[in-house]
Amino acid sequence: MTNINSENLTSIIEAYKVYFKEYFSFEIYKWKAVEYFQTYWNIEAVNFKEMLVQAFSKTKNLLSSMNNYPQKMLQEFCEIDETKVREMFRMLFDESQQVVFRISQFRKSADELLKQWGKGKQHYQTLNAMTTYLWLRYPDKYYIYKYSCAQKMVRELTPSMVLKKGSGAEEAIKVFQLYDEVAEVLRKDNEIKSMLSSILTDDCYPDKELRTTVVDLAYFVGRFYHPKHETQPVPGTKVQTWIYSPGEGARKWNECVANGKMYLGWDDMGDLDPYESREEMRERMKELYGEEKDYRNDSLATWEFANEMNVGDVVFAKKGRGCIIGRGVVTGDYEYDESRTEYMHVRSVKWNKVGEWTLPDVVAMKTLTNLTSYTDYVKKLNELVEGETESEAIHNYWWLCANPKIWSMAGWMVGEDQEYTLYNTAGNKRRVFQHFLNARVGDKVVCYEANPTKQITGLAVISKESDGERICFRKVETLASPIDLSEVKTVPELADMEFLVNPNGSFFHLTEKEYTA
Repeated sequence: MTNINSENLTSIIEAYKVYFKEYFSFEIYKWKAVEYFQTYWNIEAVNFKEMLVQAFSKTKNLLSSMNNYPQKMLQEFCEIDETKVREMFRMLFDESQQVVFRISQFRKSADELLKQWGKGKQHYQTLNAMTTYLWLRYPDKYYIYKYSCAQKMVRELTPSMVLKKGSGAEEAIKVFQLYDEVAEVLRKDNEIKSMLSSILTDDCYPDKELRTTVVDLAYFVGRFYHPKHETQPVPGTKVQTWIYSPGEGARKWNECVANGKMYLGWDDMGDLDPYESREEMRERMKELYGEEKDYRNDSLATWEFANEMNVGDVVFAKKGRGCIIGRGVVTGDYEYDESRTEYMHVRSVKWNKVGEWTLPDVVAMKTLTNLTSYTDYVKKLNELVEGETESEAIHNYWWLCANPKIWSMAGWMVGEDQEYTLYNTAGNKRRVFQHFLNARVGDKVVCYEANPTKQITGLAVISKESDGERICFRKVETLASPIDLSEVKTVPELADMEFLVNPNGSFFHLTEKEYTA
């Protein structure tokens, strides 16, 4: 038994229940995939490839996603040697053998078939893929092992456990022991069991041991669970320092600041999580982008971004080779965001310093560099951005006024962008037009809803600067207790506030003192 953090597990389960009610319709395919596999899997099928395709046909992105094709490669291997593929699964599913041995043999056979195939450098039979096969075959015993999800589950529940990507099946077995304990807790939760029984249809695996539910819970934790202590370093890990380039010419920097993120390119690589080594990433880059480069630095950047960077690490953002433009703290694990059109590799960062500081010495051109061992240089960078004489960015502060008859802020959700035109319905410039032109990404905004509400209802930031026609605001907070205008008028420090002096208009300037009053 591991020393599990019961308080954290309770918080996770309660958050999962909320998530479950809204999103389960998108995740129920996991239970359907298991039931379908159980129905159609037949190791003795005359046409093994045909059976394989059918049995896996409901797994969706579990066995097929952008640039990760374990299922497709099995089909290719069946064309080479169907008997060998059949025997690979016979061995993998043989419960009389140790599971670590079975997984290693499956991978070894896949390596041999890849050489025979001769058309690529990867077979995609990763630990994630092989544990998925085991889970489908024995859903009351196994789970899916996905490193990014397991890493976060371990951090929340057993921080003393250390996971090292690429260390083999032994790592998955350790995590499965933790998952067994989670499943035991879930089986005692009548609300979870009631929720499942009310929504699982006849074509779903009944999941009496709740192991598929643990698979879904781990996915929820890996992708959506954001506890308050997220900014704290992982216990037992050293805080690292990185220097990072937000796109060519720092073109993604405004987006990084506005969204509290850092972004990495190499989108054709797909999700970086399934890659089990830096060398595997490097070989994939050669396949995708050509053999003329060795991709040592590029694969190092993608590997470190996904696997070596930790919550709590410090990141300096740079522009070119001679300018620091920001410093922040990593607040989230690696995520792959397919909804983005570019720079799909993402981490959350709290950018606590934004400005421009000229470096005394040029830095490397690499996109991402670990500076931790260069202690003197790290000290210089910190002194540089902390120095009072340095050119830090000056944030502006604004008061945004909305007429609820035209646009009510009540429906404006946190994290949602709201475009605002610089011209009224008559085509005339809005009052104090220059304010809209002066606003910069990251500027802070007080959200006020006019008559009849007459309350400050939330806070926002400028997420996109004016293009001469529109400006964009992103809501960052909804006030639990809105502030009445009558209360604002009683604060002496706000007596000269632009909006109170002349409330005609929609966008007003605030001083920093007025914003914090």
